[in-house]
Amino acid sequence: MRDRAKLKLFFLLVWTQCIVSIPLCAQNSIFIKTFTTHDSVMLRWVPANTDVWKIGNSNGYIIERFTTDEYLDLSGQDPIGKGMQLTSSPILPMAKNDTNWDHLVKDGGNAIVFQALYGTKSADLKKRAIEENLQFGLALKACDENISTAKLHGLYFADHSISPGESYVYLIHIAGKNTYSAIVSVDGNLSVVHAPSDPDAKFKNRSVMLSFAVTSSRSDAAGYIVERSDDSVHFTRVNSELLVFTRSQYENTKTELNYRDSFPQNGKTYWYRIKTFSCFEIESAPSKTVHGHGKEDWTIYPIIDTLFSADNKTATIRWRLNEISNVSPKNIILFRSSKVSGPYSILNNSVDIHAAEVKDDHPLFSNYYMLCAISSENDSGFSYPYLLQMKDDVPPAIPENISGTIDTNGVVHLKWKNVNDADLLGYRVFRSNTAGEEQIEITDSLLKKPEFTDSVTLNTLTRDVFYSVRSVDHMYNNSRRKSTRSTAKS
Repeated sequence: MRDRAKLKLFFLLVWTQCIVSIPLCAQNSIFIKTFTTHDSVMLRWVPANTDVWKIGNSNGYIIERFTTDEYLDLSGQDPIGKGMQLTSSPILPMAKNDTNWDHLVKDGGNAIVFQALYGTKSADLKKRAIEENLQFGLALKACDENISTAKLHGLYFADHSISPGESYVYLIHIAGKNTYSAIVSVDGNLSVVHAPSDPDAKFKNRSVMLSFAVTSSRSDAAGYIVERSDDSVHFTRVNSELLVFTRSQYENTKTELNYRDSFPQNGKTYWYRIKTFSCFEIESAPSKTVHGHGKEDWTIYPIIDTLFSADNKTATIRWRLNEISNVSPKNIILFRSSKVSGPYSILNNSVDIHAAEVKDDHPLFSNYYMLCAISSENDSGFSYPYLLQMKDDVPPAIPENISGTIDTNGVVHLKWKNVNDADLLGYRVFRSNTAGEEQIEITDSLLKKPEFTDSVTLNTLTRDVFYSVRSVDHMYNNSRRKSTRSTAKS
């Protein structure tokens, strides 16, 4: 019910943003749209809220007309009662006891309006307010889709007494409630319903997703009509309900409308176009057409069966397709990454489709491989990533150029040349007080940088401290130690 209740807000927003009206009172109580043809001006109006709506339904609406010169001659006077009244009595909804309702309510829109006007209301005031709010929104939508329904509701009038090319000012107000009024001008030019922007289409398996911008046509639109053709000449409507543009409070910048259609056959070309449908029951010229054909979903993807390295220098990836099909991939691509999360780079963009394996002549230490099957329509199907980790029992290079100094505070500063092995994990530092003594590791975790700070006591019999450094790779292979001697400053 919450979503349906939003209809009222949506239709009021469309009317307030798209019409040219100048209310005579501080609040926008009535909103008007016009459409000028060769021999008439059509008027559609809506009350701003349920309170105005109920007063209008009860009292009816009075329409007055001025020529532009007549209106300007009023010089700021209150124009109500000074124009030509176009109806002998206020315009009201069709009476509840009118027998024409018996057959009119067979139409869904008319039934909605009848229920909104004359249906039983809840005795609970809070529930009644919710019901009226919902019925108000649904009634406005029904009137926007059908002029006859709007006329039954008392929200439509056609002025057939105009002079072609003449400009007019129309005043609409609720009978006996002059503060509920609005005014609108027409310049004598013929009105046009603007076509939607050029649509875009993405064709899939017996379906298409159409999208188009509504910026140029939204002010004219009660909704949109989608048409399809299988010969580019004869088009038929595919949406039974008007396609309506709405947006939530989180979509303030939304300007595009989407529609998904299903068609019976893949491989056959279909053409689509969009028309704007106005609240005066007038359709725009069609948009430009888009065409395409559906295609079966691409369900083929590679499966990696086996990963191995026979010589610990190259990698072999054995694979197969997940299913036997009459349709073969156009291409197979091999991807590789050092991490399962990627990024993946293309290792081979033209794997032999008929071969059962592919090789990597220069694998990394850790290799995550994925294969991708590409269809003739450029659809893709990926395998899962599979890991091959090369054996590594070769230690990294020995750290070189180790130097160390001890300042007068007993702080030791060690530095050495960085080891450039790709699989380097870090460094370990060891210490002893004499050259022949067993060294003890003094790092509690692997060092990432080729430097270390230590502290020693200066109150000893010797001024020398002996250090050594080892490098460690990702397999925790340790290099041989490289030693240095640090001497305390005098």
